[in-house]
Amino acid sequence: LFRSQKFPRVRCISFGDMAQSCAQKRKAPSDDSASITLKREGMHFGSPAPTRPRRGSEPGSRSPSPERQAPVLVAELAVQRPTATCQGDATLAEACDMLCQSGRTAVVVMDDRGLVQGVLTENDMLQAVVEGAAWNCSVSSWLQGGDARLPGFLVPVMTLQPDATLAEAAIRMSEQEDGKFACHHLLVQQSKGTPGTCGSGPQKVRILSALDLAKGMIEAAKSAVHSRAAKSPSARSSAAAKTAASLSVADVMKPRDSVPSCSPKASLAEAFRVLVNSRQNCVLVSPGPEFAQRDEPTPSAAVRGVITPVDALLAFSERISGETRQLGDWVRGVDGGPTACERFVLANASLAEAAGTMSFTGQHHLIVVEPESSDIVGMVSALDIVQAISALFQTMESAAGGA
Repeated sequence: LFRSQKFPRVRCISFGDMAQSCAQKRKAPSDDSASITLKREGMHFGSPAPTRPRRGSEPGSRSPSPERQAPVLVAELAVQRPTATCQGDATLAEACDMLCQSGRTAVVVMDDRGLVQGVLTENDMLQAVVEGAAWNCSVSSWLQGGDARLPGFLVPVMTLQPDATLAEAAIRMSEQEDGKFACHHLLVQQSKGTPGTCGSGPQKVRILSALDLAKGMIEAAKSAVHSRAAKSPSARSSAAAKTAASLSVADVMKPRDSVPSCSPKASLAEAFRVLVNSRQNCVLVSPGPEFAQRDEPTPSAAVRGVITPVDALLAFSERISGETRQLGDWVRGVDGGPTACERFVLANASLAEAAGTMSFTGQHHLIVVEPESSDIVGMVSALDIVQAISALFQTMESAAGGA
């Protein structure tokens, strides 16, 4: 799908070859000069995905089978991946290590009674790194400090009953995006009851991320379109499912000029500050047109890597402030490897393919490439997919209500 001469700085292979490579067991890193290399196993353009669980090692497991009944309720989707939990008296460093080891981007914080105190997310760790929070700061203190994305008082709002639909979950998540407490995670109760009060243990509540929801909604849409056994689906639901299944990456992506970027010579800390100030979860590491190499066909092809809040997890876990670490050094070692192509998706690819690649690789962001020119034209995230489908269902419901 991509030609190596189009990306001299990023050696690319086809999605099929990449999938086969990912299915094979990765070798341990040979550079033992820094402990950070151990946690960089599975990294993609600077974003670590250590021991990220995959529900199928074969390339074909990316795309949902039309014959398989896709989950339509949040409880069915939330149980497909484990939920990380920690106690409120744990330190930020301990919670960060737990997230790195689990491969999840959020951990549910419980008190001694087994009730939910809040949720600590990758964006919390990003904010903690930027603010210079102490490694031994307790998770409870952070949740009560005013910067948490999902503190205790938001638990009832961000908690869904097990019989809530995926569309309802998408709307709930999208409603929070423009506010101060924008969070890309929801809580799902295991049994019906009042949110935040019925749980007696960690097993009573589960995390639902934007990536989980994006993949689940696409599978549900495709299943609804292909299934002939559905019991009299409403006309607008059927139309919404067909439209969602037909959307392409170009329909929902952020254009290239709206995605923040940093020079490879900038510090890691500067990239983290750009993430916080721009309220986005992805920064491209690019030298820009004025610094592009002569052997690079286009300025947009000169992308060295991607920095996301997951990098803040790794930096905090390794006690790295980032002020003296250059971005070029940070992403070095993953640039040019086969796993680099796991960051790319064609602009004309379906949302199903994009969501499948995200789920298969554990990445929440993909670089969008124009098929003809091989130029980088934008970035698509799991949240972009969720918001697009949410808006689609809301529009059709509004139209039906006004009819």
